[in-house]
Formats: sequence, C-alpha cells, structure tokens
Amino acid sequence: MRAKTMIVEGNNACVIGNYDYVFPGGAKVNGDVAEIWKSKDGKLGSLRIFFDTDAFKVLTKPQS
Repeated sequence: MRAKTMIVEGNNACVIGNYDYVFPGGAKVNGDVAEIWKSKDGKLGSLRIFFDTDAFKVLTKPQS
C-alpha cells in the first residue's frame, strides 16, 4: 500500500491509498482506496475502507 494523499485532523484521518492486489485465480490489479481512520486513546478506534466493489466481484468470481 502506498499513501497518495493524507489529511489528518485531531483523531481523524482520511487517506487515499494505492494497492496492488493478487486474486486467487492469479489476476493482478492496481487500484485506489479511500480510508477513514479514527483513533481513540492513542489506538485505532475504527477504520472504514471504500473501494470499487465491481472490479472485486468480477475478479473473485469462481472460474467455471
């Protein structure tokens, strides 16, 4: 994962990250992901990740 953009304000952060994925069938794809981080008491309290689910649906479909 490579962070492309990061905005941090207090206990909150938004990161646009770039990932290289390798799927069980051998397909490889590169994609950006938006992540919302929230910390609590100096630890990760929550993490929400947003990505293109359509690409994952196609690439993780069982081969027939």
